[in-house]
Amino acid sequence: MQQNITDILHIIKEDGGDVSQRDLAQKSGFSLGNVNNLLKKCVQKGLVEIKELSTRKVKYLLTPRGMKVVTQKTLNYVQESYNIISNLEELMQELTEEVYPHKEICILKKENQKYQEVWTLVRSNLNNLNQNYRIYNTAAEIKGHEIDESVVFYWNPELEEDLYNLNIESVNIIHRLRIGKN
Repeated sequence: MQQNITDILHIIKEDGGDVSQRDLAQKSGFSLGNVNNLLKKCVQKGLVEIKELSTRKVKYLLTPRGMKVVTQKTLNYVQESYNIISNLEELMQELTEEVYPHKEICILKKENQKYQEVWTLVRSNLNNLNQNYRIYNTAAEIKGHEIDESVVFYWNPELEEDLYNLNIESVNIIHRLRIGKN
């Protein structure tokens, strides 16, 4: 419930309060009834004030308390993102310098917008470490090259079976990041 309230507050903030309940429902993906209940809870908790502009139009105003909730969500996101980037830097250094110091790094990067940021971060980290690497778009491309002294870094789980079937030493970067958190 708290996440839903935060989502509604964020939309109100983004739209400057000039948003109808129908707009909030559309932008949040919540039902109109759910939006109505969430707005009532926001008012009860002192997160939102409702200003009547006319008999048919209202404006939703974030209170300082509501603004604090939205700001905290943003701060949490920034901190989590920083931690992920920092952990990725450490992981890439560990993998290239300690775990696979004498292996050629191959990157298997299947085009997928969902993982574009991961690719950008991996590439940046490898470049910062002055690490040479080859880029492949499919596991079949890798099979065609001499890879005995190579390790493949990937992050798209759709590629796991292809790599397993080729019997290629590989590291799922996202999986390793998650393990490292525990």
